[in-house]
Amino acid sequence: MYLIIDNNVVHCCVKRNDPDGTAIVDWVRQTGQAVAGGGLLREYGGKNGNFDFVRLFNQLVSAGRALKWPDAEVDDRSSALKNTAYLRSNDHDIIALAQVSGARALWSRDKNLRRDFSDKALIDNPRGRMYFPEGNPKRRIAGLRAITRVCRKV
Repeated sequence: MYLIIDNNVVHCCVKRNDPDGTAIVDWVRQTGQAVAGGGLLREYGGKNGNFDFVRLFNQLVSAGRALKWPDAEVDDRSSALKNTAYLRSNDHDIIALAQVSGARALWSRDKNLRRDFSDKALIDNPRGRMYFPEGNPKRRIAGLRAITRVCRKV
């Protein structure tokens, strides 16, 4: 299974002095896999995006450590969610990506998105897990363990 990295934290992945970002990038390079597609992938390169992260993500794709999910599949599911599902967040594209790709790990600072991602009605079998250490080393280690466990379940 895969990790989704929300656009609100991608800048941490390319900062040399950000321990949370460094930990997640090292995790992806060594044992994990990231996924992006649809609106999230477009957001990475958009006006609020981070081109250094786009470059990093493309390197991870080339190395087999990240996957670009087909935009059409994510966009179709996102449209369906907008029309039918109650979400606390405005991140239909991330929930849609998790549903179609099977991703069950998320790194985001958006509290409403984290609530949606842990909602059994939206993400289940297995439930979604979050990585949000916010600079706390103990939470960083616990978060990496949690996403490693959920990503091993196939």
